[in-house]
Amino acid sequence: MCGPIRYSRLRAVMRLLALATMFALLPGPLLLVNRIYPRWRFALLRCFFRTVVYICGLRLRVSGPAPDPGALLVANHVSYLDIVVLGATVNASFVSKAEVAKWPAIGFLSSAAGTVFIDRRARYAGEHVAALSARLSRGESLVVFPEGASSDGSGVLPFKSTLFGVVCAAHDAATVVQPLTLCYGSRCHDQPMTPQYRDTYAWYGGDDDADFVPHAWRMLCGPGSQVEVRFHPPMLACAETDRKFLAAECQAAVAAGIRAASDEHLQFRVEALG
Repeated sequence: MCGPIRYSRLRAVMRLLALATMFALLPGPLLLVNRIYPRWRFALLRCFFRTVVYICGLRLRVSGPAPDPGALLVANHVSYLDIVVLGATVNASFVSKAEVAKWPAIGFLSSAAGTVFIDRRARYAGEHVAALSARLSRGESLVVFPEGASSDGSGVLPFKSTLFGVVCAAHDAATVVQPLTLCYGSRCHDQPMTPQYRDTYAWYGGDDDADFVPHAWRMLCGPGSQVEVRFHPPMLACAETDRKFLAAECQAAVAAGIRAASDEHLQFRVEALG
């Protein structure tokens, strides 16, 4: 029988001290690498993000085909931890709402990872699509969260097709588009993950950023969780590809990943109760 999941303030304090040390040590090496060895930037950041993942008590599991360079990676959005988890997994820059740049710690991490902060108002859509399309043309990989908001991770919100226009813009060659599913809490230290405990890691407060600090504190108090990144088979898109069709295909693939994780979670709960 699984025991109760325990939260600890002492654990949170120790993690905060470790994270503060990591944040204090990063700027110097990152500045040096950006100036002298820019190709090593992602290697440094992945090492940093993996350490942050470990400090936060997350156990990272990666499955599926690894992404190619210059791909558009399409993910569901569950938490501010998504950037940390994916930063530890892929060599890619992120596309995020402008408000994230102001978040404590996460804003710094996002900027260090080369995040493109965008204004979600419709009148800026064309400008953002052109800028992101240029990045893909240079062979850079990008991660987008087309739901436009985070959820509790138990399902997928409708994918907005606007950002898929980056691969439908004029290109000499097709762009690789690869959906991926982020699954938090399939099991926690060999205990079943309940919906209540999932909320320790899923942050879906919409635009109410005032909840960020108390939620992050509760996350740091928790014993930890498994988080899985499931890569799905890539597809090719070009100027003739319909962006709404592309959005629907990616949404279906990501949703299938969540259903598969949910089935595994249910089976684990049955075995634990048995």
